[in-house]
Amino acid sequence: MKLSKKLIFPVSGLVVSLLISLGPLLVTGWSHLRYGNSINYGGRSLTMPLRWYGRLEGDHIILSKLSPTVFAKIPSSTLVAFWPVRNPPKNEAEEDSAYQSFASIYWTYLASGGGETKGPFEKGSGEKKAVCMRTSVIKDKWVSVSCLVFRGTWNATFYGEPKEIDLFYQIIQGSR
Repeated sequence: MKLSKKLIFPVSGLVVSLLISLGPLLVTGWSHLRYGNSINYGGRSLTMPLRWYGRLEGDHIILSKLSPTVFAKIPSSTLVAFWPVRNPPKNEAEEDSAYQSFASIYWTYLASGGGETKGPFEKGSGEKKAVCMRTSVIKDKWVSVSCLVFRGTWNATFYGEPKEIDLFYQIIQGSR
């Protein structure tokens, strides 16, 4: 059966438009095909949730939750980054000092602005302990969380909607 030239162009245009509109879903699918359900760097393996896009940028692991289509109001609802600390603590005393310094630096340099800051608070324990600070920007309904994780050897940052924070902590706790 021979297709009519009158049908080829409209059908092709419809298929291309559909693929473009679903671009973010295709990108996240490709990311999962490339990395699987986890992304690895520097001896760490972090779970990459479904519908999230992951990539390595230098020494950073970046995870983004993209909107399903290009027509969404916000292209990415959440951005998470992990990267190793340049001079990690070598013992428990240095680890405790690193957590105290982290909180002090956050209060001094990062807590300013138009939001409410809380912390430091702990999530998890042992190897997966995270000491975090949280700033809420009520007007935009976005939250920023910065943590020192994995015994003070990595930094972790979350920017996004409050409903996604638990998933951020699950990524930390599910790491290997």
